[in-house]
Amino acid sequence: MDRATGGMILYDVDAPLYWDFETYNGRLDLIRPFLNQQGARCVMVPYRQNRAIIFNSDLFHGTCELHFRPEYEYRRINVTFLYGDREHEVDHRELSRTGHLTEGWRSHALTRARRR
Repeated sequence: MDRATGGMILYDVDAPLYWDFETYNGRLDLIRPFLNQQGARCVMVPYRQNRAIIFNSDLFHGTCELHFRPEYEYRRINVTFLYGDREHEVDHRELSRTGHLTEGWRSHALTRARRR
């Protein structure tokens, strides 16, 4: 109903390894101050039909507000694949802790202005 809704917000900061799943995914009272303390910046990825977004899921991320029609065929579907354990991550650990958006995880598509 509103094409500006339904996207994702990706932050350039990941959760501390000592945070458990419930803290990392649900404790907004801890997450928001932590992101502010880290000087986190974010990228809004707009919703588009039939889109895949691949990113380092250690980075804080969330869904923007939704305004879709209520009928079943208009519902948004998320499919998530998670691999490995955060505490054993070796390939991208430094990229997600740099404090700024890096080419290591950021798609080149996000650097271009979308044509309308």
